[in-house]
Amino acid sequence: MRKGIVRTAAVVMVIVLLSLTAMAGCGNGGDKSKPEVIIGYIGDLTGPAAIAVKDTFNGMRDYFRMVEEKGLIPEVSVKILTYDSRSDRGRIPPGYKWLVGQGADMISTISGDEAMILASSLEADQLPNFSFGSSIKMLGEDWMFSVLPPTFCSGEVVGHRIEETWDGAQPAKVGLVGLAPLSISREPLEALQDWCAAAPNLDFVTAQMAPMGTTTWAAEIDHLKVCDYILDTTIGSSMATFERDLIASGWQGTHFGLMNSFMAYWDLARASIPEADLDGFLADTPYVDWNEDVPFVAEVKEYIEAHMDPQEAAEVMRGVGYIGGWAGGKMVAEAIKLAVAQVGAENLDGAVLRDGFLAVDLTVEGFGNAWKVAGDVNSFLQTLRIMKWDAAAERWVQAFDFYRPPILG
Repeated sequence: MRKGIVRTAAVVMVIVLLSLTAMAGCGNGGDKSKPEVIIGYIGDLTGPAAIAVKDTFNGMRDYFRMVEEKGLIPEVSVKILTYDSRSDRGRIPPGYKWLVGQGADMISTISGDEAMILASSLEADQLPNFSFGSSIKMLGEDWMFSVLPPTFCSGEVVGHRIEETWDGAQPAKVGLVGLAPLSISREPLEALQDWCAAAPNLDFVTAQMAPMGTTTWAAEIDHLKVCDYILDTTIGSSMATFERDLIASGWQGTHFGLMNSFMAYWDLARASIPEADLDGFLADTPYVDWNEDVPFVAEVKEYIEAHMDPQEAAEVMRGVGYIGGWAGGKMVAEAIKLAVAQVGAENLDGAVLRDGFLAVDLTVEGFGNAWKVAGDVNSFLQTLRIMKWDAAAERWVQAFDFYRPPILG
């Protein structure tokens, strides 16, 4: 059962990078003759995380530009307000207060941790929140939804894959490196430890959890060097320097990473590690790939080719963030359309918009599950697959098919 009140609505979010102001901004004011939906985004626009999330912002923003160009939601105008958190979670509550004061009908955050900071306020104000990332703590929360499943799922996916493929005479030795403050490190650690404890052919050896910003790894590598597999849950320069130093140490095991670590910051790794040394790295993802021949990818490429120069398009297609942003935009647009159909454009509010998301049920070729809420599972992407870096082709390719983590039922 879901917590608190009976859910009668769903959340809508638009993550749009409209301006790079230090405090707050607004844009996409829309047609003033139509009923207006105001979306308030709290996130890092100028701080250290902006480099990793910009493609996701741009994908969502461009999806709604396409919606406007094609008149796909003609009944309403969408206005987006932004508040720059600068990766400082202390700025989340005042950002929320400012956006509510501006009349926001919904709130969006980039991570599950940030959403949980606002849990009591969202419920009290009956404002939905839609985040890009998720935390296991979000499952069952009445006013929270996300694109991605909780990062706990990544630990289960990696544990499952190692258990299924390990054929050594002795149990595989498994380790993890992470950043102590982050749930994207803590949740996979818990899941992977539990999985290894239940699998007779796996032995969890050690977890090395470092402070934020760590870039020297000699002590951690010394503990991890006995492992056959290491799951890297670090981000940014921490990820790039750890993998660089691990390779330099002569370690010969299998490198696993999260989409949030490897794929989000892959250019940093490629800038500091020879391409040949990255061949065979593994990472989980819920997304379709740029090279797949499916309508979703064709739609994204059509927009990119029409609106970007070749260099900009090539940069966007090097990662998965833009695909994630476009997918989020598609979810939001469907929710808005369903909400309008339910009560009419003049009667939209937070609860009705939440109804729209509860009604979303899309099957999108190339993804591993239908996009819909399933009981307490309030993330729309609920399956993950393992991708492998092909150094010769300079791209990620599928290594193992989509898998639904047990935590999601």
